[in-house]
Amino acid sequence: MSIEIPEAVSQEAASACKVEPVYWGQTTDPCRHNPDDFRYLVHAFNPHARLGTLFIQLVTQDEVAATDEVGDQSINVFKEPERVDERVSLSMSLIDQDHTATWGGAGIIMAAPESSVVLTSPTDAGAPNSHRDRLITQGRSRGILSPDEILERSSPIMHNEIVALGQSGLKAVGFFYKVNSRKNPIDAGLAESIHRLGCEMNLPVVEIPSEKQNPYAENKVIRSTSVECGGEEELKVFFDGRCYYVSGPNEKLNFRAVDGDTSIKYFPSPKVFTAVMEFALSTGDVTEAEAEQILEDYNAVDIERRTPTAYFDENGEFDRIEYFQGYDDYESRLSLNRSGIARRVQEGKIISALGINGFRAGANSGGRRDEQLSQYTTDRMVKTAVERLSPEKAESIRSWYEQVRPIIVDAWSQQDRARSSMDYRIIRRPSAVVQ
Repeated sequence: MSIEIPEAVSQEAASACKVEPVYWGQTTDPCRHNPDDFRYLVHAFNPHARLGTLFIQLVTQDEVAATDEVGDQSINVFKEPERVDERVSLSMSLIDQDHTATWGGAGIIMAAPESSVVLTSPTDAGAPNSHRDRLITQGRSRGILSPDEILERSSPIMHNEIVALGQSGLKAVGFFYKVNSRKNPIDAGLAESIHRLGCEMNLPVVEIPSEKQNPYAENKVIRSTSVECGGEEELKVFFDGRCYYVSGPNEKLNFRAVDGDTSIKYFPSPKVFTAVMEFALSTGDVTEAEAEQILEDYNAVDIERRTPTAYFDENGEFDRIEYFQGYDDYESRLSLNRSGIARRVQEGKIISALGINGFRAGANSGGRRDEQLSQYTTDRMVKTAVERLSPEKAESIRSWYEQVRPIIVDAWSQQDRARSSMDYRIIRRPSAVVQ
């Protein structure tokens, strides 16, 4: 005797078959992000590692073709995160508030069905992501660790690796980007792209602290002496995540600051350095008279660095004229060497295009901008520099400058023409679109 199932019951049974799968990792919801208590499975983007990835593929003898019998590994999930499940596989890391190391500075927060996870490792596994069978074999040889086991065995400063197969229900549930100790993105350009992706897909974007600890996070004054330096005292001030070298045996470092997040050296502005000394005074480790002398010395060094100065090599031959402009993140070095090369070099928080997979280096990436100086700038450099020289040396530099000035004029003209051409193209582009 057959029992006929009512239509309503059949529909209920059908819907039951579409129940959400159990996702691996025991992860938390990024829509309710708690910076002190979270667990995410993430796929990170690292634009700087493209060449390294290609090298690994060669070493592991990966086929040129990225397409497997199941899935297409050539899909760029940065450009098309909604297609992540169409790939052969996806490498990810399991992170929490105590383990924030990731392969890159931003990425996708993933949901991966338990059945899709084929490889787990507390370190980078070097997974052959284009090869389904190899992944399964490698995973079986290692054994599948539980999420808790992965975190227990993972280093706080090195990323782990979790690999899940595509065609299994992989999906993006949010995005993240890493921030330094000051809550600034470690790559501002990449963070901007991540926010755009979050808006396009209507998914949450969360900040994850960098695994790199700032050694200067604690504000304090440090006095030390070194036998190697003849017992000379060194005075340093840790303030707002930077180490300020106030005095010491290495005069090149005096009044310079080293950023604890980027390791980039800066010359602090008068406003910033005054704040540093006010903090040092408040600790009682620096006297008022000492602070006044330090500020006076700082001012003298600042004037010197901003004054064009002629430098000579060990044989007494002219080498270059050089000086600095700006402070902190926007310090520039202006230089005119004996070959007639005149450049402005700016290092620090410079946003520069990398052109790799559509990524940009961020404001904190330590970018570098290098541009030609005009003859008008070099005229002033030479005029100021020779005022501090003997008549003989001053005349020799003037004679040399007359010879190299045409080189500077030509280089500046070429740069100016290139800029004008670029500006023209930018101006003309909208009308072309309208047509």
